[in-house]
Amino acid sequence: MTTNQGRGHRLTLMSPPSPAPGEPVPGATGPAEVERHASWLELFFDLIAVAGVAQLASLLRGAPGHGEVLLYCLLNLAFWTAWGCAS
Repeated sequence: MTTNQGRGHRLTLMSPPSPAPGEPVPGATGPAEVERHASWLELFFDLIAVAGVAQLASLLRGAPGHGEVLLYCLLNLAFWTAWGCAS
């Protein structure tokens, strides 16, 4: 990628080449560490998790009473337990 910086000066930005799939990542501490990419299904599941947290947070909008806070804690515990078991 090339960008212009000021008058007539060019700055070329280059990223280092990424390793091929299955090759160790440069700077890794051991042979077991290889670069792993998330699948589209995992990314979609994480997006659903973020939307769920946003919906739970809406319970705490305004001035929540003790009932709303207790409901939030209970639902948050159930949500994160389900998310942790599935991922």
